[in-house]
Amino acid sequence: MQYIKCLETDRGYVFDSDEYISYLDTIKDKLPAQARSFAEAEWHYDFKNPKCPHDSWVEKVIITEPADGETKADRGLQIKVILLGAYHDGLIELCYFGVYAYEMQGNLDSSHPRLHRPHGDWLIDEIRLSKDDKVIHEVQFERASWLIECEDLSYKWIPGKPY
Repeated sequence: MQYIKCLETDRGYVFDSDEYISYLDTIKDKLPAQARSFAEAEWHYDFKNPKCPHDSWVEKVIITEPADGETKADRGLQIKVILLGAYHDGLIELCYFGVYAYEMQGNLDSSHPRLHRPHGDWLIDEIRLSKDDKVIHEVQFERASWLIECEDLSYKWIPGKPY
């Protein structure tokens, strides 16, 4: 994280987002509509709200290359992430459009290849802008991290017990 500080304590995690809130205020007019809506949503960092991604678990990550043109040679990149909400009462769908770059790193313990939750809980995320005003979404899990640079992203809450 560039702006949000995440500290692990003996009682869990503590987050300091003061610097991020100030930063977000400086870029909000440059953010695409959907990314801005997600970044500024009241529930986004309200850990008691089911729509908040904090403590959610990865269900699926789908990477596609949508193609155009007669020979389908004009290809793009999209990433769709499905998360089981923290309270298991709905799914979160994040779609990243016009992906320019992405990194997904895990830190799995090879002595336990089938961990209960390989990524662990979604801890915190932040939306930033790159030097050329592309959306950057950084996510920190307990045992993984993601960094996705894209044109825009969308968020969708799908209520209801999925299981």
